[in-house]
Amino acid sequence: MAIRETKVERAERSLRLALDLDPSLAIGYAWLSRALLKQGRTEEAHAVQEQGLLVDPLNPILSASIASWLTELGERERERAERILLRLVYLPARPAHAYVVLWWHYFTTGQFDKTLHWAKDNIRAYVASEGPHSRHAGYLAWDYERLGLIEDADYWMADAMVNTPQPEDKFYYKAWQLRIRGDLPGIQVEIDKLQTALGTDIDELQGIYAAMYAAANISVANFDVGIDVFENAFDSESLPIVYSMGIYQGLGFSHVLAYAYQQVGRIDEADVLLNRLHEQLNTYVVEENIDFGPLHHVRAQNFGLRGDFDAAADALEAAIKAGWLRYIWVMNDPTWAEMIANPRIARMLDDVKVELERQRALVEQADAEHDFRAEFAAMQSAPGD
Repeated sequence: MAIRETKVERAERSLRLALDLDPSLAIGYAWLSRALLKQGRTEEAHAVQEQGLLVDPLNPILSASIASWLTELGERERERAERILLRLVYLPARPAHAYVVLWWHYFTTGQFDKTLHWAKDNIRAYVASEGPHSRHAGYLAWDYERLGLIEDADYWMADAMVNTPQPEDKFYYKAWQLRIRGDLPGIQVEIDKLQTALGTDIDELQGIYAAMYAAANISVANFDVGIDVFENAFDSESLPIVYSMGIYQGLGFSHVLAYAYQQVGRIDEADVLLNRLHEQLNTYVVEENIDFGPLHHVRAQNFGLRGDFDAAADALEAAIKAGWLRYIWVMNDPTWAEMIANPRIARMLDDVKVELERQRALVEQADAEHDFRAEFAAMQSAPGD
């Protein structure tokens, strides 16, 4: 009996035929690489992307895909990723997707001053064609919060709240900001607001909204609530919290759940989850040789929650070398509380704080020289918006 092709296999075959007929079809390389990625054929997918980039060096989809991959592969490749993305944002027609990946590139490599610079430029490019959107102000609030610029963060978050109608979106933006800050009373206020707004519908939260609601409850020691939400929204048998959203974000949420298990005495379940996550992290770091700050961050978190503080320090050191700068987050994250008390980790964090303060000074200087608040207000009030 012949084996039936899956949809993705048929798509791969069709795309290869199309490229055989027209090797200059740049979008074909982009779609073929996606089909290969869906089959777990990562190296082949990246080879196809590189081939497509030779055909069309300024194709935004191919460029963004390659840059995302290169960002995870070490300092030299990260520099190449930056060059590829900057080529795109200086084009006359600036593709919005390139800005998203550029923002992500600078955020994950700890260049928060550049993250803010390009987030603002993205707003200029986007508003010119689409009009202002609440997520712009929300993302700016997070960027300022990570630098410890609280007044600026609150200003932009207030703007985001005015223009965000859905209560779960309001909670997502605001609770994430307050988790960075470590404002536990503020987080509880946002939890109460969401419960009031949704009533019994709060049990229907899914995906990132459910994960954020669960993590927020765990932050304020509502452990049973947080655990119930995680367990009801995600199938615990296959690390779905990892795969239901971005891989690094999902890994972080999975460790929050493990921490909650520890806090309520469900030690065996915490150990099982942490060991499974450890195996997954080893696959990325050891077997696939991914050198990426967010990945080393969650690996340090994993070691710390398992009580291996020397290994946690080694992983954090690797994160810092890869550009990691999430100082404020870990200082206020309860899952890191024991780790940051470790003398070696504390010394490393002191050095990270110095770099964070340097970047904060650069942002303050840039804002003093140009009033982006006024510029954004003018965009919002422009005729036709």
